[in-house]
Amino acid sequence: MGTTVGVIGVFHPHGPGHLATLAACENVDRILLWDPDEGEARRVAEGLHKGEFAAGGQEGLLADAGVPIIVNLQRDCDAAALTIAALRAGKWVYGDKPGAHNAAQMAEVAAVSDATGNHFCPCYANRLMSTAADVSRLLQSGAIGDVWSFNAQWMTSQVSLRGAQNWLFHRQFSAGGILPWLACHWIDLLRFALDSEVTEVMAMVATQCDEDIDVEDTASVIMRFDQGAIGTVRAGYALNPFPQYETTDLYLQFEGSRGGLTWYVRGPDAGYLLRSSHPDHAGVQRVEAPPPAAGTGQGYSADFWAAFLAAWREHRPPPATAHDALAVLRVIEAAYQSSATGVRVSVT
Repeated sequence: MGTTVGVIGVFHPHGPGHLATLAACENVDRILLWDPDEGEARRVAEGLHKGEFAAGGQEGLLADAGVPIIVNLQRDCDAAALTIAALRAGKWVYGDKPGAHNAAQMAEVAAVSDATGNHFCPCYANRLMSTAADVSRLLQSGAIGDVWSFNAQWMTSQVSLRGAQNWLFHRQFSAGGILPWLACHWIDLLRFALDSEVTEVMAMVATQCDEDIDVEDTASVIMRFDQGAIGTVRAGYALNPFPQYETTDLYLQFEGSRGGLTWYVRGPDAGYLLRSSHPDHAGVQRVEAPPPAAGTGQGYSADFWAAFLAAWREHRPPPATAHDALAVLRVIEAAYQSSATGVRVSVT
């Protein structure tokens, strides 16, 4: 028998993808939707396989023992309060990143999660890419020796092509710009791949475009990890693509005492290049990324959702937790502080 899932919020940019994932999941029987705009929530529910309008509203969903999971698709400014209420009501919560308006709010989410034993899972889905597992294993096993440096890039389409009116580009509603929306994935993945935490940050962020937004569209963040690696996360809404010019430019590169590893995340060269003097990996290896597993193309991050659902069923921590979301937000806030003051900032 499948699970009934409550979804609160229908205006999230990733909302259609998340809903498509839920609708395609064989372990989900019903999707109960609610949004303060009840008319839009009804419209979305009517067009969604397994979808129903939650007539009892948010309070009804949180009080219903037959709804064990809440998918939180609220804006950043509203997300933490909903997650906390759901955790206290005995629910597990699945939500998009960053999961809160700021680190202080996420710290409260983490504290409530710890106190209740219920989990919030931010959708840091890149952790489950098969190549991510390979890269993490190689780095942590010493394939390139001690990791000394890294460079991670996430360049994507310009704000003008995304719609400057979207709440993502306005600080009143969003945790920030390119850092909490996309670069956050690389900050989380670096923590995951290096099995390490960020201790210091230096950064510059800026709004380069002419659109009416008040968050950064360009960022360069230098980070030091507690195991010693120093490197940069570079991100921006910078591309104006045309045919043969892709809408994203993503890669991660690592150098160490015994070699280097470059991961091309997308495109015709997707996979990784390992150059190593380690006896178990000596030489140069080019490994292509495997094709997506069956079913992972439906909706948004179907494999990550499946891992979350399995963790809930088995009463174990999900693939990412509130503490992961908190660590990322602390790094981002340190980057904003560094950019504003021009000094190096320690991360607690």
